[in-house]
Amino acid sequence: MAPAEGEHDLSYEITLGREDGAKLGIDVDTVDHDTRLLVTLVREGLVSRWNDDNPGLMVEPGHLIVEVNGVRDSASGMKAECKAAHTLSMVLRRPPKPVRLAPLPDAVWMRVVWHLHAHELLGRFAVLGVDRAAMLGDERCWRTLAMPSGPKRLAHFLRLVTEQEQELWAWPLV
Repeated sequence: MAPAEGEHDLSYEITLGREDGAKLGIDVDTVDHDTRLLVTLVREGLVSRWNDDNPGLMVEPGHLIVEVNGVRDSASGMKAECKAAHTLSMVLRRPPKPVRLAPLPDAVWMRVVWHLHAHELLGRFAVLGVDRAAMLGDERCWRTLAMPSGPKRLAHFLRLVTEQEQELWAWPLV
């Protein structure tokens, strides 16, 4: 099974040789419907020695064990292989690095929320038709767009969006 796009740089392989029944020295939990093992703790053992010798490929809590000696997609099979084999070839995957976003002003978030809400309403307009779409409107949304109440409000809104193709981002919010 080929890794998904972007997973090549997150995956790495380690090989551990077990001498005299040495312990791996990791605690794991099963995840992804019992198909992978999540490293929760690294203690004294083979893995901590690997980490000391290979600082660029350290096994750390949060990494996923996705394969052990060719066994994949079975947490119990990988655990059994770890207990039985004297040489362990393991494929692990680091978690993706979190993306940090700069704080945005409240006005920007309001526009994003309104944009998403308007798209949801437009989808319902298309499904239900113009005659029934008026029942879906939320009065607060109409006030935000500075559209007065009345029977022509929905027609005005649809004309702005469809005929004049105005971008919702350009509308002034009140």
